Amino acid sequence: LVSHQRIREMPIDQQVKAQLFKARVVATDDIARLVPSISRNELFEYLQQCAHLVQGVWVFQSEFLYHDLTAAHSITPGKLDEHRADMWRCARDLALCLLDAGRTVTRSLLTRCFQINSRDAEEILSSFAVPGNRSWKLRITPDPLFLESKLYTYRSFAKPMVDVHTLRQSRAMSDGGMRR
Repeated sequence: LVSHQRIREMPIDQQVKAQLFKARVVATDDIARLVPSISRNELFEYLQQCAHLVQGVWVFQSEFLYHDLTAAHSITPGKLDEHRADMWRCARDLALCLLDAGRTVTRSLLTRCFQINSRDAEEILSSFAVPGNRSWKLRITPDPLFLESKLYTYRSFAKPMVDVHTLRQSRAMSDGGMRR
């Protein structure tokens, strides 16, 4: 890992990315303290390039992870497995989307959806979450107040992971349909 001193010597966009890489999950106020030399608007611009907003906190984008993942059952030591890495990134993104939509995320869900083993699912989830009561939750406390703040509503975050509003509407419709 790179020291905070080395990170401060990097260009600003790389500072934001490096701090996120170290933390993997961070609240807006915390990342602002780690990179104090820029405005909130500039910070949001850089965050959108390397993070997803999940439950009001920033999570390092999956596309920057798992590029050095080796083949699970290869006889060639150190052989990289891009297909396996893509699957891990997709599994991680699905888990993030589900968490953001208020859904339950379990190791079992990832093993069934992506046909990966339990240990791999746990490694994927532990990159941003911790085990909770029968499911996984974000590593840090969600920040719903940030989503209600003027800073958030003023900004148009151009790169949403999914249309969460549509996902929540479909959830409400399916929940309502089951009660009838």
